[in-house]
Amino acid sequence: MKIIYKNAKIVFNGKIKQGSAVVDNDILQDFVFNEIKKNKDFKVIDLKGKYFAPKFIDTHIHGAFGFGADGTKEDLLKLSKELYKVGVGAFCPTLYPSAPSEMLKKLKDFSSIIGKEKGARIIGFHLEGPFLSPKKPGVMKPSDIKEIDISLIEKLYKAANGKIVSLTAAPELKNFSKLAAWARKNKVILQLGHTNATYEDMQKAFSFGAKHITHLFLAMSPLHHRELGAAGAALINKDFSVELLADGCHIKPEVLRLVFALKDIKKIILITDSLTPCSKKSGLANGEEVLLKNGVFVRKQDGVIAGSALTMAQGLKNLIRFGLKPEDAFLCACENPAKLVSAPEGVFKKGKKISFNIFDKNFDLVKI
Repeated sequence: MKIIYKNAKIVFNGKIKQGSAVVDNDILQDFVFNEIKKNKDFKVIDLKGKYFAPKFIDTHIHGAFGFGADGTKEDLLKLSKELYKVGVGAFCPTLYPSAPSEMLKKLKDFSSIIGKEKGARIIGFHLEGPFLSPKKPGVMKPSDIKEIDISLIEKLYKAANGKIVSLTAAPELKNFSKLAAWARKNKVILQLGHTNATYEDMQKAFSFGAKHITHLFLAMSPLHHRELGAAGAALINKDFSVELLADGCHIKPEVLRLVFALKDIKKIILITDSLTPCSKKSGLANGEEVLLKNGVFVRKQDGVIAGSALTMAQGLKNLIRFGLKPEDAFLCACENPAKLVSAPEGVFKKGKKISFNIFDKNFDLVKI
């Protein structure tokens, strides 16, 4: 079908501009920034000033709506459908570390469904471990945290049929340079996180090619006036890109505004890091019971923050509420993550298949 979406606020290339999108059988033909009158060959849909933006890309998500990467391959297919309903075009299911045999089986099962999704596309997998610092485990089980083992990551990569997009590891661990070399060879994004690293450790990791930070500030050595730590290194090195969990609970809005002031906007990537029970008040995450409390999930047994209840749509609104211009917030939620993981859904390109969301003046998703 040939459609012209007119009177739209078109979000593209870090800008928002009033105009029309010309689409022919889901292929973006052009953006037109002057008045479009009736066209007998095209159906014309008047968006009446609504925002016309690319789909969200979520590069760090454990699950949502009761389905997640801590479940079955059928759960992932259901998660794909649910995420598409809330504006996500593609995502990286994020796996917790577990026993090697369990991780191998899970990756083999999960990789078999890639291409069978009926909603948001599975780009590939993010492994949040197992090569993490035992001093910064977050809610990872200590028994599942391992020293760097190249033979293990090679087995995991093979089990996933090469569909590992990114790997979070602590740079202070022995043999990190070998892990970085493996990641470069296999074009896997090596992320720094769950780490007690010093500034020097972080800079050394950067020199090895690790340039992306897992959930900035969370489960990492903090900024101190006599030791920058992992968080300080991520802020001061302009070439580090950072994941940002913008629920206003994990990180205070004032701290988020500090990040906005210090980092190039193109280096900030909105994530949800959401857990399988997201949208519910309780459930299981990584095999443990969690409860929703003050906007985040906490472990029932000890009250430790277990993860996020955020959606990308709410994260976008939060970024704007916390001080970003709308065009910059859309960059963080769509184009920046798309470029990181080479996902076409998060950007608009003429002559390519188009995947888009419509938002009202309050930045709520709407259907047309």
